[in-house]
Amino acid sequence: MDKSKTRGNLRRGFEAIRPQLGRAEIAALLAALLCVAAGSALSALGPVALKLLIDTLSAESPPAVAGLILAPVLLLALYAGAQGLSRIAGELRARLFGGAEQAISRKLSRRVFTHVMALPLRFHLQRATGAVAQTLENGLQGYRLVMQHMLFTILRGLLEILIMSIVIAIVLDPVFLLVFAAC
Repeated sequence: MDKSKTRGNLRRGFEAIRPQLGRAEIAALLAALLCVAAGSALSALGPVALKLLIDTLSAESPPAVAGLILAPVLLLALYAGAQGLSRIAGELRARLFGGAEQAISRKLSRRVFTHVMALPLRFHLQRATGAVAQTLENGLQGYRLVMQHMLFTILRGLLEILIMSIVIAIVLDPVFLLVFAAC
């Protein structure tokens, strides 16, 4: 399929959805985006705390007596906290997105129903029973599929790759960043 045609179809789809969005739906979608960003950042930064913990525990010269217990415990808490908060952000993202998605689907269904009811009787007589309902359901499923993949897969993956690249560039040798980019 032609990429420009695909982009045009996506643009038209978003233009059809945009007037249906109220402030509550926009706020929920933005909050879900923030949860995606927070979850991605935490899941990408958690392994850094684990690396520091392993480096601290495997150091040949142990830290001072007070820091001997505190540093590993703090690093372990940071790692576990990052992993836990990342999962919480993922669950919250699904909750926020689910509510907004249901409201948008309901509004789109009403809009289409109003449009279909305004069509002439001849249109309805020429259709098989349930064809209009099936078309509506197919459209809503396509909308859900695109929104979920954009928010849960593509955006999340891109953010994690970006954050991991930054961490690799700062913590490790730039050669590792080249290897990571090649992979």
